[in-house]
Amino acid sequence: MARKAAEPYVKDIVLVLLKLLKESESDDLAVVLDKMIAYFPNELIPYATQLLTVLLEQFTSMCSRETSDEEDTSARDMAILGILTSVQCVVDLSEKEPKLLESFEAILIPVMSSVIQEGQLDFLDEILELMKSLTDHGVSNNMWILFGQLYEAFKRECVDYFVEMCPMLYNCISEGIKEGKQFPAEVPKMMFEMSKIVWERNEGEDDLWHAGKIMENLLVWCEGKVDGIAPSVIAMAIAKVLDPESMTDNLRIVSINMVLAGLRYNPLLFFQTIECIPNPATEPIMAQFFAVWFRMHNKFTGVHNRKTGIISLCSVLQLEYAKVPAYMQAVYPHLLPMILKLFEKLPVAYIMRAQYGGDIDPYDDDVSEVDSEYGDDDVAENEEPEDPEDEPQLGDNEDFKDDEEEEFDNAILESLKEQGFGEVVDENAFDRSELDEVDNDKFETPLDDDSVDEYVTFHHLIHTLLPQTNGDLANKLVSVLDAEQQQQLQTVFKTAMTRLQAVESKATSSTGFEFK
Repeated sequence: MARKAAEPYVKDIVLVLLKLLKESESDDLAVVLDKMIAYFPNELIPYATQLLTVLLEQFTSMCSRETSDEEDTSARDMAILGILTSVQCVVDLSEKEPKLLESFEAILIPVMSSVIQEGQLDFLDEILELMKSLTDHGVSNNMWILFGQLYEAFKRECVDYFVEMCPMLYNCISEGIKEGKQFPAEVPKMMFEMSKIVWERNEGEDDLWHAGKIMENLLVWCEGKVDGIAPSVIAMAIAKVLDPESMTDNLRIVSINMVLAGLRYNPLLFFQTIECIPNPATEPIMAQFFAVWFRMHNKFTGVHNRKTGIISLCSVLQLEYAKVPAYMQAVYPHLLPMILKLFEKLPVAYIMRAQYGGDIDPYDDDVSEVDSEYGDDDVAENEEPEDPEDEPQLGDNEDFKDDEEEEFDNAILESLKEQGFGEVVDENAFDRSELDEVDNDKFETPLDDDSVDEYVTFHHLIHTLLPQTNGDLANKLVSVLDAEQQQQLQTVFKTAMTRLQAVESKATSSTGFEFK
């Protein structure tokens, strides 16, 4: 009711707010502005650039203000952080009106540059969040210049902020270095050097995991563009996989994915790199690598890990066998069983991802709030924010699901059945281990896209590519499978055909032509 009553006066309130922001440094004004943006985002869009300009003027003024003691400094810094929170709220309006981004960027870059170059580390977290927002849909020339300044600051004093930098670094890779985009040639090397510093520093699992994800993404997104970086990434990852000391499952998995990214990036370059790595053991390095991976295959769960493994092994098997090094040929009999292991629970992983998202654990009793997959998360446009006590608690009790949620879940399951997952769906075979409980979904690679179909890729490999390039190799690999594996293989083929037919059916319905 209060929101409805205030609607006719929003313009007047904003004009008063702008005047007060220019004249006062009160923390309360920032809180009022945040509330206004939350409740009236559409109404505030016409004033967004003005609001941002005034907020940044206030930020600059407060940063230059002298303080008399530690308590005064602390109070000033808290007020500045409040202003930056409001700045982020204004920038978030660009999600509703993308045309605002260009004007926002022009206003923000001088301020962000000043914070980075002057080493105002107390405000760096908020600046990095703003940089992430400004690169969500592309990277401008000015943002590349700002990245260069951040790189210099990183080497100088900001290594501890690497994890906070990663969302922006990922945007620079996925939005700035992808095919058809112009970017400074030195950028991939700079990102690799940042990741390498953190990797070799070896101070905490979170830092190492994020460094590994950035390097994995560099190899996957920058295919053919980072030949100078790939050998170092491969060597660093192999060393970590084979290191028995201080290695958690998550770190070993991200290291395996780095190796697989290198293998897929350029198999011949990969083999040359492996042959240059010192090996004190009698067993070849690749035999050691596959032994580690095969032993922990039950930990290699979730859509990203399983799909990455399948596509990477398919890329190896499609090579001309005679050109594959003998140490790699020796593990060929184990590759098909490993691929089938990865396929085994992949349908379940898809179901878990579709129902619960990338990083929500539906069995965690500590989760008190759920981001609804069934509606809009904004408090803003159509309704008042709900009382948190009225929100459902996420646990293993199905009674929490209302009719709308049940309808949504059924739609997901029907969609998965159409993709060839009918048997698993009917068994209701949900498995907590197949949830992505790390942040893989925040660092998606092109392999995670639905346009890359691992079932169809594998089917094409066995039935078309291998017979063309390697004669009877497919039959030899299949012949060593036991009866259970043979049955799994046929299930995978069946799913591949179902998915392929679904794609062709959609193409037929959209074009009017029938595929033969």
